[in-house]
Amino acid sequence: MAGTGQIQPLVFGIATFLPVRGLGPVVPFLGDLPINTIAAACLVVLGLTHHPTRKLNRPLLTVVGALLVGWLLVVTIGASQFAQVRRMGTIVLLFSIVWVISTGRIDLRSVSRGTMAGLLLWLGVSIVLLPVSDYAGRLTGVMGDPNGVGSVLLALGLASLQWYRPGRTRLLLLALLSFGVMLTWSRTSIFALGMAVIWALVGRHLGRILTVIAAVGSYFLYHFATTLMEARGWFVDREGSDELRDRLAQATQVLIDGSGWSGYGLGSAQVDVGGGFIMWFHNSYDAMRAEGGLIAIGLLALLLALLFLGIHLVPKDSRPTWAEAAVIAGLICAINIGYSLTQPALAVAIGIYLAHWIRARDAAPPQPTEVTA
Repeated sequence: MAGTGQIQPLVFGIATFLPVRGLGPVVPFLGDLPINTIAAACLVVLGLTHHPTRKLNRPLLTVVGALLVGWLLVVTIGASQFAQVRRMGTIVLLFSIVWVISTGRIDLRSVSRGTMAGLLLWLGVSIVLLPVSDYAGRLTGVMGDPNGVGSVLLALGLASLQWYRPGRTRLLLLALLSFGVMLTWSRTSIFALGMAVIWALVGRHLGRILTVIAAVGSYFLYHFATTLMEARGWFVDREGSDELRDRLAQATQVLIDGSGWSGYGLGSAQVDVGGGFIMWFHNSYDAMRAEGGLIAIGLLALLLALLFLGIHLVPKDSRPTWAEAAVIAGLICAINIGYSLTQPALAVAIGIYLAHWIRARDAAPPQPTEVTA
């Protein structure tokens, strides 16, 4: 079934639900049921029934990813956070969905086209719900809050876009995704969209050193851009939420300062911002440090370094730059969303990227033997 090149209806259908965080806004009795997680789990189960059609052949990347997952589970159990069983299952699921997609146990064409169809469908539903959005004038709906919607559209949308050949269809889909991101009026998502498009257009021409410089530069550019926007009053209507964000940042810093090497376990990335009001962290990297300590941050940094240094192991003309851009956009959005690093959207995007990367590597002319990480 996997890798036949034909659309697989079951995979396609399941993939349409990958963008959905919850159907509560349209089917109230479903409440906060995690539809995207359930869809990802269904794909993993389906993938386990089929043989792989591709091999990653990057053992160090696989080992570091497994160590990160294992470490988070060990810390959580050690901290007696047994109430986080569901979260622990989700962490294992994320590693698994990357594995089944990248190794071809799930048909790449079906999951890409199904995900894109789902994005367009649920984007339309969210636009219809715009008048009753909890964030006045900003896109929310079944894909989450404005920042969440932006990250889902970018991570899943750009990764799925890689399947489509350059031309009118790809441009039209990109325009629709961009329109959706703009409707969120999310500073982080809009910035990530800009960086992603630039990367897709010029990324293949950057060597390893310039890639690192671009990554570091984009981090500082993000903070410069958001500060400039605030200074010019472009988001003056956010003053109240920004004040709350400042209080959250202060409380977050206190918690992560005490997280040490091991952290507090999954589910600990939340703080009281005053009056008994509990909030999750608004930064996924801070959340990772709180939950897994400096060891988790170190493993995450190593994992991302291996992931991105690997992009130069395939011919530049064959690189899946839109899938690369999807991962980059997801990582940028993680700066301002406390749960995005451990949500299905980014994991699916990484799986799709690696699947395209393997295809590009295997299609390249034979090269002298080189040890890859």
